[in-house]
Amino acid sequence: NAPPPGALSLGLAQSNDEVTKHRQTGHEAGVCCVIFNGKRLFSGSMDKTIREWDSKTGAMKRVLDDHSGPVFGISLLDDTTLLSTSFDTSIKFWDLKLGVCTRTLLSHMDAVLCHNFVQGTLVTGGGKEDKSVKLWAIDKHARCTKTLNGHEGSVRCCVYVPPKGAKEDFDISGGQSKGVVTDDGGRLVTGSVDGS
Repeated sequence: NAPPPGALSLGLAQSNDEVTKHRQTGHEAGVCCVIFNGKRLFSGSMDKTIREWDSKTGAMKRVLDDHSGPVFGISLLDDTTLLSTSFDTSIKFWDLKLGVCTRTLLSHMDAVLCHNFVQGTLVTGGGKEDKSVKLWAIDKHARCTKTLNGHEGSVRCCVYVPPKGAKEDFDISGGQSKGVVTDDGGRLVTGSVDGS
């Protein structure tokens, strides 16, 4: 039996041998991304919303709604802040106590298809009309500090490793990738549908 459009199937491990499964509907279109930090569970969808789910029961708790396009990526930055990226070209920051969008960043010319946030640096990758990778300093002012061009297709994955305590192995999805050393000495690896 195929789940209905917008269904979210949850398999939450309660112990090494036991998995509790929930299938919940709530989204009006397909689910594009999920994030679970052990306590809080969120999903982003083609229906332009983000939903928070009860991780024990699978019940929907609330809807975050401010995007005008599908939500492709979400990350929990801390216990009170969620970041989302979308087809609408925006990056949004959400106050989870209030359930509202508190900041919107715009700089990409097309969908923001991927992101990676580490130690105050956000990296984002743009869609086929954009093809750029952007580095952002996320502080009180949140600004784009660098735009990198070079891909010939949509940027679908990116990983940033800061200069201190950098790991040697990169966890990236996709095929081949391009790697650069950033101005701060960190490492950035991106992957594109162009095969690089």
